[in-house]
Amino acid sequence: MQSWSVDAFSDRRLFLEATATPVAFGAHLGGVGAELQERIARYAHLAVIGVHLSERASGRVTLDRRGRLRIRHHLGADDAQTLRFGIARAAEIHVAAGAREVYPQLAHLGALSGEELDRIERTRVRPAQLRLEGFHPMGTARMDADARRGVVAASGEVHDLSGLYVADSSIFPTSPGVNPMLTVMACARRVAAQLATRLS
Repeated sequence: MQSWSVDAFSDRRLFLEATATPVAFGAHLGGVGAELQERIARYAHLAVIGVHLSERASGRVTLDRRGRLRIRHHLGADDAQTLRFGIARAAEIHVAAGAREVYPQLAHLGALSGEELDRIERTRVRPAQLRLEGFHPMGTARMDADARRGVVAASGEVHDLSGLYVADSSIFPTSPGVNPMLTVMACARRVAAQLATRLS
């Protein structure tokens, strides 16, 4: 599934990675009715490139006055343009590999042929015009030695609740800029090892 990647744009905080998208997420194919049905019928011929961005924006997870969860996140305009650049590069890769059409996930742009890829470059997008998916939320319980700036200590233990440990991507202080699977495994192993030592 993740057979290759492109890190040539790391100076722009971009990482491209081959991936696979379940058909249930078929909205990325675009179209409705018969057009969408035809694209789903050709699903076995679909290739997907994930355009990953280590964005500059940040968000907050808080509780409101009634104790209800509030999640706030605002993608910045600069990050939106960086994503557009990454989408254009992914489209070029697809066409170079023989794709007949690409689905750029930009509002107002449907399926494009190889001859139309310059439309992606010419499109100035606002953050709300990007069709984004998030699979690896990070940082909602960020790790920091200072309890005022983080939720957990370096051990993974929650500052405000002794005996409660967190060992997933929520403890990341920032995005690593790549698929976080190995980093999550390393963090979980370290937290588990420290906890095992404490309990032994």
